[in-house]
Amino acid sequence: MAKSLDSSLYYPIQANTLRIGQYALLHDKPCKIVQIVRSQPGKHGPAKLVFVGLDVFTGKKYEDCCPAKHMMKAPEMSKNEYEVISVSDEIVVIEKDGSFPEMQLPKNDIGKKMSNMFENEDQLKITVLNAMNQEAIVAVKKIKN
Repeated sequence: MAKSLDSSLYYPIQANTLRIGQYALLHDKPCKIVQIVRSQPGKHGPAKLVFVGLDVFTGKKYEDCCPAKHMMKAPEMSKNEYEVISVSDEIVVIEKDGSFPEMQLPKNDIGKKMSNMFENEDQLKITVLNAMNQEAIVAVKKIKN
């Protein structure tokens, strides 16, 4: 039996209203839409849309096809900024509402950039994306003095 998603994690959206750059659940993964291919309606039914998206957490490519009038799911998402307290090989310590939680250092260009900036004794602020009960660091910037 397939597990059901918590309905508070997404909202319904009609497939033909989605545009490139928006977010939708493709195979129950929150994805940023990077390509949309539309087939014309024919004798075998209504127009269909093929969505290609990149998982916002892993970067993995997903593809999904559905009728244009079909209701899809779009993830409830939020972005928050936090000050970085320290950066180690795998852990980032941030300040969040007076506490100091640890986050996983991304194993991508953002993680490398963050490590280099922190080694240069820059004060940093990160952007954390929250969706589908997951969170990931998606951007880093230097705090101006």
